[in-house]
Amino acid sequence: MKRAFAHIGFSFGAALFALNAFGIEFAYCAFAAVAAVFVFSLLVLKTRRSVSLPVCAGSALLACLLFIYAYNAVVLPQMILDGKTVQVNYYLTDLGTPVSTGYTYTAKIVSAALPGAPQGINVKLYVNQQIPAAGYQLISGKVHFESFGNNGFSSYGAWGKEIFLRANVKAYEVSSNFVTSPMRGILELRYNIITAFMNSVGGEEGALSAGMLIGDRSFLSDEAINNFRIVGASHLTAVSGLHLGAVTGAFGGAFNLLKIDKRISSPIIILVIIIYCMLSGFSKSVVRAGIMLIILLVGLMFRQRADSLNSLGLALFVICLNPFAVCDISTLLTTLSMLAIITVYPAAVYSSAFELFKRKIMSLPTSKRRFGGIVANAVIHISELILLSFSIVVCNLPVMCLFFGYFSAIGIVLNTLLVVLGGFAVTLSLASVPFLFTGFLAPLFAYAVRVVNSLILIFVAAGARVPFATLNLGKNFVLIIGGALVIIGVSYFVSPRLVKKTAAVMIACVIIISAITTVAESKRDRVFITQSGAAAVCFGNETCVVGADSYYDFVQIKSYLTSSGSKVTKTVNCSGDNAELFSKLYGCDDDSLCDNYTVKIGELTFASGDNVTGNIVVCGNRVSDPSGIVDLQNGSVEYKISGSSYSRDIYSTAILT
Repeated sequence: MKRAFAHIGFSFGAALFALNAFGIEFAYCAFAAVAAVFVFSLLVLKTRRSVSLPVCAGSALLACLLFIYAYNAVVLPQMILDGKTVQVNYYLTDLGTPVSTGYTYTAKIVSAALPGAPQGINVKLYVNQQIPAAGYQLISGKVHFESFGNNGFSSYGAWGKEIFLRANVKAYEVSSNFVTSPMRGILELRYNIITAFMNSVGGEEGALSAGMLIGDRSFLSDEAINNFRIVGASHLTAVSGLHLGAVTGAFGGAFNLLKIDKRISSPIIILVIIIYCMLSGFSKSVVRAGIMLIILLVGLMFRQRADSLNSLGLALFVICLNPFAVCDISTLLTTLSMLAIITVYPAAVYSSAFELFKRKIMSLPTSKRRFGGIVANAVIHISELILLSFSIVVCNLPVMCLFFGYFSAIGIVLNTLLVVLGGFAVTLSLASVPFLFTGFLAPLFAYAVRVVNSLILIFVAAGARVPFATLNLGKNFVLIIGGALVIIGVSYFVSPRLVKKTAAVMIACVIIISAITTVAESKRDRVFITQSGAAAVCFGNETCVVGADSYYDFVQIKSYLTSSGSKVTKTVNCSGDNAELFSKLYGCDDDSLCDNYTVKIGELTFASGDNVTGNIVVCGNRVSDPSGIVDLQNGSVEYKISGSSYSRDIYSTAILT
């Protein structure tokens, strides 16, 4: 059987995706059904000889067993802590991230003063101020535990990181003792790299280098992170396969210049990959890229060529040995992106249509001029990069639909430039590290990094301001995607030759429907309310922002309005800083003297403030409407209003940020 690891990895991952989506009860039923299919495939001569069905069924069966074991042996024992306040000893395993309500840390519980409580578990800590402790320094105190959700997807990726509980710190005391761990040195190195870039480069530029090299985005402003998200370039702000590729490419290029044999250079590069994976905190995208690169390098050592789909399948299998890893969106996006590069992109770039396009470009009269050939080749290469970006967007569309409800339209074009700049920026940042540490030529390298990163930030900020930079998919878009996939599947059984044409038509239909939906939604009356009670009220040709007091409110509302192509016409009861920011962006008026705000939208009344009445009323961190009361701690809320009727959607903070 060709590509055995591809069959194993993708069957294993797809089964775990379904198990995480439907839960433990479904897992028991799925185990029985898949076991029956596996036995049948072994008993029937035709399927046994084809090998594919037994391998895929066996992989799915293994996924069921692993999921059931992990849920009962790992998840359930930790749920004993859910809802309890317990005295614990723990240590921090990351540098911490500032959020609107304080700081978050990843921590490991050493011991808990509760009979039967598991030890050595990872938790996400929430505290209202920075903890004055170094990584792996022992801390004791009381924390209140809560579960992240009932399944991997409701935890928004936390289960994929083997974190099943979150804990609010009630009190703590830092000791002078440290836990012995090799990861402590890695954490200190991460801190030193951040410090070097923030001291030497500084600002958003230094923060971007820190994010690109080690995945720490805590020093990037909310607005910058939001801009990267809008243009579909968040992969630049956190370590990914792109960054690991740039790092290994730099080492590989240096070894090639020195003419060092592959059997000597490959083990060194493999060691670099392992260290970089540790430095990144074992990010799923870096681990996936690392496994694939290691397979490639081992092949080079033994003069063998690795198969890309097999390598991806093996990488996915290794990642999914944690059965909840598929719930981490980075796992899904990085796998689908790589699948697009291996399958969709070659099909597009070697298609007869693109070959005809290249021939026409090369036959233009400009090719006879002095630099005509260079220009024609540049056009072709840029077109190939756009096709690459488009292929990745198409493959990631189902995930974007399920998790975000939008995809970046501007990113299809802008990422063509950003990927090139990003690769150069990562290589330059990496080369700068020893100079920033030693001080030798540090100002020169710091200036170079600042210039390149500034270009990236400028392009990203400009792209985020383009109207309709993102296209909204809507709640029913899952059905549209599903219908398109069914039509493509049916076309394969009718005639395999129809698949490419059908897929092209379906992709065009999906994009057209997205554009029409986005434009239509932008003209609907709607209200978006953040977790702190700030609101963006869009009705008719007006958009009013109410009660935006924090920078977090500004970022969330700006992101929402950008995705719908709306512009603020008025701010009411906003902080001076936010009113000024909105004014600079949209040239809107400000009414900071109004404490309460009431407006008629269709046949309904929206009101914000104390002692106000209306159909939809925001007061503090709660929203009341005819359907009941919504606690904004659960997420941001969007109302779509038509006459006297409305629909209400709640969006998790994990999705919006």
